[in-house]
Amino acid sequence: MRLLRAGVSYGSLVLLAGFLLGTVRVLALEPRFVVRRFALPPAPGPRLLCGGLAVGLMGVLELAVVAPLRGLSPVQVITARDPVSGSAYVVALGLMGVMPWLLTRCEGA
Repeated sequence: MRLLRAGVSYGSLVLLAGFLLGTVRVLALEPRFVVRRFALPPAPGPRLLCGGLAVGLMGVLELAVVAPLRGLSPVQVITARDPVSGSAYVVALGLMGVMPWLLTRCEGA
């Protein structure tokens, strides 16, 4: 019984750490790296365009790669999501798109 609890605890901690660190990585570290690496100007236009291009690429990849792997049509990929996970996915994509610009506002640049 002790071994089972240890295994479940370990697995839960790894999943939690991955979720928390993954969220920080995607929402803060990756956009900051791209903004600095490519020296994007602090104006909203270039940064929002960068985020929009990234979101567009995610959409294309989802339709071109994920849909065939799951055996779904492009329409089914969009309509087959349940309301909760679909909404969370749209919010996450929206945050991904605006994060390069939001970092500018947070940094006071």
